[in-house]
Formats: sequence, structure tokens, C-alpha cells
Amino acid sequence: MDCRPSAPAAALCAIPLSLVLGMVQAAERTETSDKQILAMRKVQPQSYVDLARLWKGGLPIPVCWEADVAPFAEQKQWVEDIIRQRLENPTAVRFKGFAVQAKRWPTCSAAALGIRISATEGRPRSDVGKQWSPGPLNPKRQQFPTRVQLDFKLGGAYESYCGGQKRKCLEVIALHEFMHAIGFLHEHLRDDAPQACRETFGHEGDDTGIHPNKFSVIYDRASIMTYCESIYDRPIRLSAEDIAAVNHFYQTQ
Repeated sequence: MDCRPSAPAAALCAIPLSLVLGMVQAAERTETSDKQILAMRKVQPQSYVDLARLWKGGLPIPVCWEADVAPFAEQKQWVEDIIRQRLENPTAVRFKGFAVQAKRWPTCSAAALGIRISATEGRPRSDVGKQWSPGPLNPKRQQFPTRVQLDFKLGGAYESYCGGQKRKCLEVIALHEFMHAIGFLHEHLRDDAPQACRETFGHEGDDTGIHPNKFSVIYDRASIMTYCESIYDRPIRLSAEDIAAVNHFYQTQ
């Protein structure tokens, strides 16, 4: 090998042979590991879910709009359309109101259970999964609404996040919050998520689940449920592992 400074391979010559061999061996180990991971994913979908709050035996899940969302007719349609296209279409989960495409989600009645969507001008949020009191494991439990709050104006900090693309921003937030509403937790709360990400986005008050379960071999950086990679800069869709996990838990209902 020509190791003169002008030679194309000069940079390689500066690396000790032992380090080069170590890099090759590491690459071989990584290749094997990736093959094992892909094989395991066929058996175990990759996601982070609260098993105690899944809507078992409850499909289709009823959804309604609170009265305070009435002024946002166009935004309501954006939300309904993205949930149909990016959550219903690729998975087994179903929501009431989409049996006929022209039919929209209704306004909530006082006694309506299921998912109730209201407007907020603060941080969007959602309860995780089906809500029970005093708790999902209590034999005397009673169901309560699962509440989703969306910011339809997307002002303040969201102006910089969204870069003027308010529709895309609302759609990706809605998809993220609806995954919470059907029982999924933040992927970045997993103990195998990148440490820097967990430290940055381990928000106080994040729901860590009553019965959290990791159906995975590794953390899913492409999940719609992680903040480690900006969900605003990617196409609006579930990751392959998100889809596999939703189907795993809902396809038999």
C-alpha cells in the first residue's frame, strides 16, 4: 500500500493495524446482530405499550369532539383524515365514525365514553389507553373517558417546530396522541433509548404505564412515539414496528 501523504490511501495508513482489524470484527458482529434482530422482529413487534390499558374487546373505539372544537371545522377534518389514512388503513385498529367515509366523528354527549377530543392552547396531550377508576386491575373498576387535547392554533413554540406547516404539524401530533390513546407509551422512556435523549425528553409527568411492556429487542428510533428523532421532519406515518405492534395487540379483536 502506498502510504505517502499524497496517496489516496494515506489516511488508512495512519490507522494502526490492530484498530483496523477491530473495526472489521465489529462490522462482522454488527452484521450478525442485525440479522438476529430482524429475525426476532418477525416474532416480537417492536414497541412500548401499557398492557393494562389496551382496548381489549372494544373495537371499534368510539371517538367524539368536545363542543370547544366546533370553531375548527377544517382542522377536525385534517385530524380525522390522517387517523384514517395513517392509523386505521395500515393496522387492525378501528374507530367509530369511519364505516362510511363521509361520516365524521360526532360531538360528544355528556355521557360519552371512548376518546373525547378537546381544544387546548397549551401542550397537546392524551391519556394512555382505556381509562378506569380506581384502576384497570381493580375488579370494581369503572370506565372513564380517554381524553385527548390538541392545539388547533399551534402558536407559540410550535411556530418554530412546524416551520409554517401547521397542517402537517397538527396531523403528526394527532397521530402521536392517538397512539397514546390506544395504549402506547413514549418510546424514549425505554431504558435502552439513547441516554442523551432520555435525559432531554424524560419530561416530568410522562406516563410510564401501569403495566408497561417492551415488545422489542432494541429501541425503535423511527417510531412515531419517540422524541429522539424529530417527528416533524419526517413523513407522517407509523414506523414498520409501530404497525406490527398495533396489529399484534388489535388484530384478533
